[in-house]
Amino acid sequence: MEFYNTYNNYLKQIFGGKVYKISLNAGFSCPNRDGTLSKKGCIYCNELSFSPSKKLGENLETQIKIGIERLNKRYKNIKYFLGYLQPNTNTYADVDTLYKIYTKILNHPKISGLIIGTRPDCIDKEKISMINELAQKYYISLELGLQSMHNKSLIWMNRGHLIDAFENAMKLVENTNIEIGVHVILGLPTETEEEMLENAKYINKFKKIKIVKIHNLHVVKNTPLEILYKQENVKILSLEEYAPLVVKFIGYLDKDKVIARIMGDSPKEYLIAPYWVLEKQKALKYIEETFKKLGIAQGSLL
Repeated sequence: MEFYNTYNNYLKQIFGGKVYKISLNAGFSCPNRDGTLSKKGCIYCNELSFSPSKKLGENLETQIKIGIERLNKRYKNIKYFLGYLQPNTNTYADVDTLYKIYTKILNHPKISGLIIGTRPDCIDKEKISMINELAQKYYISLELGLQSMHNKSLIWMNRGHLIDAFENAMKLVENTNIEIGVHVILGLPTETEEEMLENAKYINKFKKIKIVKIHNLHVVKNTPLEILYKQENVKILSLEEYAPLVVKFIGYLDKDKVIARIMGDSPKEYLIAPYWVLEKQKALKYIEETFKKLGIAQGSLL
């Protein structure tokens, strides 16, 4: 039994078969690290911990080639690949530069679409117009880092913007063909459980949002959060605490949303806490059992 709409099934409906993502690094920077907003970055961010493509140091064509080869070794008869511009802020350049990079990926014969990860304060009318033109021909998904609706949390994590930036971004994409996804973090020490669950209800306000990625707050090396965690013992949720929280969160999400992720992960060499994310399948099974135990499914708490 499936307790929520999975991204895998959603993409199968669109493409007619299993779809695999290739993480790509186009060399973009981030205004929260290059000094435009800050040089510290978000409190939890070490780009290497979630973007192995950063290590390749290769051009996009080579990254795609390596990504396809790796996936073909693990799986058989793959027909569909999506390019995923994951690390950094992938709208943080002028429109012409963005267009050249996006079309280079989309014109690859093995690539069926593109996912663009970015910050809500790094899009504008001109960029959205260009992306929308591409979305007439290709599958395009724009992932915005919401993280939290609560300004106190955005300030704590040094996001460099407040919630109005996200709301302005949603106005820009409202009447487009661009698929919109959001990232949200559960377990922030600035929020009560009630405030965390309010994020689900906030996401429901935006019918344009289709994809939701849910992360548990975790600590990786070489981040401000690592220092804070060691100095002040910032509470990080155990699996037993996180599972009922994420289950309730999904219970408050509209049934038409698609859940692309229900927990975070990190390579072992970067992870500080919690260690339970290293046993992903075990954790996912525990969360599934929690759905059953609590009698909750997506949208059932609305």
